[in-house]
Amino acid sequence: MLGLFTRIKQVEADDGSWSAGDTVDVLSLWFAEFGIDVDADVVAAARSLRTPARLASTLTAPTADEPGLIVHVRTDNSRPVADAHPYLVALVRGLGGQSSAMVFDTTGDQIAHVVHPAD
Repeated sequence: MLGLFTRIKQVEADDGSWSAGDTVDVLSLWFAEFGIDVDADVVAAARSLRTPARLASTLTAPTADEPGLIVHVRTDNSRPVADAHPYLVALVRGLGGQSSAMVFDTTGDQIAHVVHPAD
């Protein structure tokens, strides 16, 4: 969020206003960094949502005083996310509200995100 704020401040006019065109350009670039095509619908955007490597690298393992679970899976499967998705959905649903699962590739980019459905 701070990166987005910084970019907006860079295109801000002297009077504090924001040009609509510049703001749209900044937001479109920012959305693209999260894997979101601004021309897509909400469902497609949710499916493509990822965390850029620069942000994923700041994620830390949960500590003993906070809830969390880390699972490392190694496979030669050519479609690991597609094949594992139904199991991730079942896991998140089974764990209950406020649960989610994120999948990262070996470079640290988020390639999938499953969130518990709203109650």
